[in-house]
Amino acid sequence: MDLAYTGPSTAGGMEASGTMKRRGQSKPIRKDLDGPTLAGGVHDVVALGAMPLEPGFRVALRVFSPQDQSVKRAEFEVTGTETVETPAGTFETYVVDLNVGGGCITGTVHLRKTAPRYYVKWATEVTTGQGPRTIRQTLSSMEMQASPDAK
Repeated sequence: MDLAYTGPSTAGGMEASGTMKRRGQSKPIRKDLDGPTLAGGVHDVVALGAMPLEPGFRVALRVFSPQDQSVKRAEFEVTGTETVETPAGTFETYVVDLNVGGGCITGTVHLRKTAPRYYVKWATEVTTGQGPRTIRQTLSSMEMQASPDAK
């Protein structure tokens, strides 16, 4: 997938455009966006990690789904905290319930409480034309390096 977000233009317009290739077929992508919109997928969860999380925190974000070229509402709620054990270690996390597209994607993400707030565990159910799919991800390894500019 090759996707570009442009705008806002002087007229205020924003756009997502590009090409998606699947099974040897190319499909053009072009959608006018009527406001700030994130790329769908994990991008909204990455953005969530930069927010002031605490139990009870709620936010709704606009996300673009290139597969059906639509903008969906992604709702997140921090429902608590939990210690999560993974092959990469044990982490204190925020438990975040998510609902995208009015139930098209639902589930729970565990975001690390300390920066950087990446996800360490992920379990979602995705409703597709072929029926529901469950996606589970768990952090298996991690390598953190200081940037050359760090003091």
